[in-house]
Amino acid sequence: MGRPLKNIFFGGTEAGQDNPGIQLSIASAFIPGAPAISSTPIVIIRQVGTGRYQVTDGTYIGVVRLVGTATANPGDANLVVTPYGGGPTELARVVLDRTVKTWSDNVYDWSINAATQVGQANLPFV
Repeated sequence: MGRPLKNIFFGGTEAGQDNPGIQLSIASAFIPGAPAISSTPIVIIRQVGTGRYQVTDGTYIGVVRLVGTATANPGDANLVVTPYGGGPTELARVVLDRTVKTWSDNVYDWSINAATQVGQANLPFV
């Protein structure tokens, strides 16, 4: 299917600690053990499976999975995908080294550079 994400896109135990500007950012997550849903900033520490990541909001650390709905339950997370051309944002289902598949069943190419053509999308970085 594709290669897993490279470690350069992951952060440390504090938001913005490692690789500033190229850490993938989770839009919202209900980190297990946290009292509520967190939305700023959440960075991925490591990938633990397809669509599953260990993340931190700077206070709490936990494993979450990407979901296509609101982050209502502990362990839910949303990663926003912005397709080129100004279409509506979508939620990521699986992020691979060079492509992202959304819950809308679209597949886009991505990189740290801004999308420049149809079929590409931007992912959020901190």
